[in-house]
Amino acid sequence: MVYYKNNHRHKKSLLKTYSENFLIAIKSIINRLHRKNTETFLFYPQYPSRRSVIYKILNHLHYNITNNPARKHQHIVYWDDTTYRKPDKKMSMMTKQNEVINKNCTDISKSKVEKVFHKVFGYSYSIECTSHHGKMVKKSEINASHDGTIITGPVRPEKGYIYQKLINNSIDNELVADMRVPVINGMIPFIFLKYKPRKNRFAHYRKTRHKRKAVERYQAHELLSEEEIKKTISFCEKIGLDYGEVDILRDNDNKKIYIIDVNNTPNGPPGMRAIRKKENIAIMADTFAESFLKTEAP
Repeated sequence: MVYYKNNHRHKKSLLKTYSENFLIAIKSIINRLHRKNTETFLFYPQYPSRRSVIYKILNHLHYNITNNPARKHQHIVYWDDTTYRKPDKKMSMMTKQNEVINKNCTDISKSKVEKVFHKVFGYSYSIECTSHHGKMVKKSEINASHDGTIITGPVRPEKGYIYQKLINNSIDNELVADMRVPVINGMIPFIFLKYKPRKNRFAHYRKTRHKRKAVERYQAHELLSEEEIKKTISFCEKIGLDYGEVDILRDNDNKKIYIIDVNNTPNGPPGMRAIRKKENIAIMADTFAESFLKTEAP
């Protein structure tokens, strides 16, 4: 059992920990007995949750998963569910000797995202809060805080927060639309269009999904121009995102797009019926196999 021991991010009881590691070992044995894929992905330093998209992708492709570096592995993913990834000697050694997915994606703070976005797209959504007169958005630097609030400037800056242009992504008086864009080694398999109530536009989607409009899936070219797709991929390259998701808003006033968030450990896919979720995972698995593994999905 030591061979299969994995360290999970959230604290669990000893029984729960051993049970999960036992199931991981059993799954690996089943893959081997059925002559499915016997290769292993090492996730370090954390083990991905079952809610994570990549866990579902690799499960679909029949790859084994571990976060125990002592276990034999063929692929490595830098998996650390934090905004700022701290230097790690073991990861440093791994990146010198192996290809590591997301090895350069170490800072996904809001200010970092805006800085890289400005460099790639040539325009910005950052606001100088001490001199701006009018509405703006105040957000925490920390990823997945969902604490955005609309305020009126000018105001004094508060440490740990950033101040941004209020982007008009409304589709009517009741709803706004966000684009959730999966990116897999420079490829965009599709885009999710998510609808949220205007009054809760910054809250977590699972708590604010609207009954009137479900999530819709589009091909990238249906929502983005060729130039916007190229720049989105360039943005991901410059911020080090080999695998993950970005959130994009299109401003109805100037028709420009804005990348406002990056997630290198995404959960999902977002709210759809179970059969559609499986279909979405299968499509992403095909893209993952083609782009990272140079193989075809089973």
